[in-house]
Amino acid sequence: MYKNPALRAFTKIFQRFILIALVAAWPVSAHAGPEERFLDEVRAAVGSGNDEALWSLFNLDGMEEDMKKPLEEHMIKGLRSAKLLDVELTPMPEDFRTERVVNGVRHYPNMKPLGLVIISYKKDKNSRSTTRIPYEERGGRLYFVGALKENLAGDLPPSK
Repeated sequence: MYKNPALRAFTKIFQRFILIALVAAWPVSAHAGPEERFLDEVRAAVGSGNDEALWSLFNLDGMEEDMKKPLEEHMIKGLRSAKLLDVELTPMPEDFRTERVVNGVRHYPNMKPLGLVIISYKKDKNSRSTTRIPYEERGGRLYFVGALKENLAGDLPPSK
């Protein structure tokens, strides 16, 4: 140990500072629940330019390839370079429509949504946007809900 009292005091303060810094830097998400881990994943993926990280947020079970293309064009493309402002989980509103029928095709979620992920971001210098995506829980992990389809019209031509 140091003989100089000032150096000893400084060393004790420095050791405490290092200990506090290490505790503060400990990965919170390693001990957080699925909600906080999911929000951390969303925060890391949005604006990262990493399509793989964005795709990993979605439950793609049962989704046909033609359903993934609009997801790529309208969701992944927009979030890839977005400047994240805020992300939060909210309960599912009672009036939120999870199913739609377009041109005789029923679109519905691949699992029952638990709520919505609200993502607020800047698209560019002068515009802000908010995206609401239903989320679900599967195997102790949260995901954005995937979409399935069912042809209700048989061989009828699309409506105009």
